[in-house]
Amino acid sequence: MRWLCRVLVISFPHNPTGATVDLAFMQRVVDFCREHEMIVVHDFAYADVGFDGHQPPSILQAEGAKECAVELYSMTKSFSMAGWRSAFLLGNAEVVQALVKLKSYLDYGMFQPVQIAATVTINEAADYPDEADVPECDWGIVSIIATLEASEPPMPPITQMRNALGRAEGGSGVPVDRAKYEEAVAFWDAHAAIRKKPAA
Repeated sequence: MRWLCRVLVISFPHNPTGATVDLAFMQRVVDFCREHEMIVVHDFAYADVGFDGHQPPSILQAEGAKECAVELYSMTKSFSMAGWRSAFLLGNAEVVQALVKLKSYLDYGMFQPVQIAATVTINEAADYPDEADVPECDWGIVSIIATLEASEPPMPPITQMRNALGRAEGGSGVPVDRAKYEEAVAFWDAHAAIRKKPAA
């Protein structure tokens, strides 16, 4: 009888529980998926969030992983790029190509300046997560509440900047509404804590 499940989705370090695993766990997952002819997708968004010497393992470190595993790496957490959806997929070539094909039909390109910034960051500042100036605290995760409202408001500055760019630069070419833009900037200036690194 064929195993009915086709895809296993895991994510470690896990949000919101904070659960972590070791490489031996990842090896068991790979062995299980190979045995049952399944694909495992590891969402590795918190790859660089390890404490007390723990280095989160990649599932691709497990023997035989490329036969059945793919791993998503996002710049959201490690490089403070939440909301930009800048990420990549590694692993089983057949699954990666299937995603490429799917996205070519159902998705659209990323805002070009962000894509360029992400590429430059990966190539020239890959050690940023280790070097980031994180404040000393008695607890592990630092979060900034960007709004005093019960729900998250839209982010007009980003939209306005994107629209102001010409089509050649990846924008829509729509002129900026200066008053609305300045109002949005004032809102985020009042509600988002921006900590500037002191000059060396």
